Amino acid sequence: MGWINKKFPEIKSLMDFGGRLGLALVFFWSGAAKLFSPVQFASTISDFGLLPDQITIVAALVISALEVLLAIGLLTNIRGAVAMAAGAIVFFIIIIGYGMFIGLDIDCGCFGPGNPESSPHGELHSALLRDLALLALSLFIMANRAVENGKLKPVINFFSKQPRY
Repeated sequence: MGWINKKFPEIKSLMDFGGRLGLALVFFWSGAAKLFSPVQFASTISDFGLLPDQITIVAALVISALEVLLAIGLLTNIRGAVAMAAGAIVFFIIIIGYGMFIGLDIDCGCFGPGNPESSPHGELHSALLRDLALLALSLFIMANRAVENGKLKPVINFFSKQPRY
């Protein structure tokens, strides 16, 4: 991908924006849909059996609000938003994997009550595949940002003579 960065820097920028836009749309759609029906999302959280029923409504509201905020961060290109999106997706993959492991056959609640991929069977499998694709997209964006002029940018340079701030 280094030759793309050297010869076509605008393509690198376009790939970054397109990827962030895609992730932002998914997070915004997901978070906003659940904010409009927090009781139903709390019920889905309860079905996983990981939290006491008394706090599932709080968890539903917090998760939904964080998804909307994350979408805004991705759209405005706030530093760390892509990494936070990847972290959130990993969290969702773990929860979905847990649900599959214990044999749940439920709607994951990912996109609220109007989830277009809801089906009576195997919904967690399709949610897992979707989340793996979203994780791959976020990792692609991070990798794209880590390459400059065909070379990997150092994350931290311990031997630099420049002052640390």
